[in-house]
Amino acid sequence: MSKRPQGLCIRIEGSTDGEETLFEEQLAPDFLDLPEGDELVPSSKVDVSGKAYRTGEWIVVEGNVETARSLPCAMCNEQTAFSVGPFAWKIDVPATNVKNGMLDLTEELHHSFI
Repeated sequence: MSKRPQGLCIRIEGSTDGEETLFEEQLAPDFLDLPEGDELVPSSKVDVSGKAYRTGEWIVVEGNVETARSLPCAMCNEQTAFSVGPFAWKIDVPATNVKNGMLDLTEELHHSFI
């Protein structure tokens, strides 16, 4: 797999339990890093939004992800776009993953979406 050119990093503002950080990002279509030769082609940016909050030694992240993909039509072989999502997702990551106030969720989001 190739290295994704863009990821999802969010600033964790609060250090107190329950203090929420809201985020909204648009990631490049190749963020999904689909296997080479896959007929399912990303056709729009990946929209990600949600919130993150600390609870003890964990950061809870909840959000939605939505995009569009295209696939060759079985009849005419023309690329046909269709919406994918929105999908709700929720993950818990150790608070020790926060580095310099930033939490990199690239791998977690990538694995939960594809």
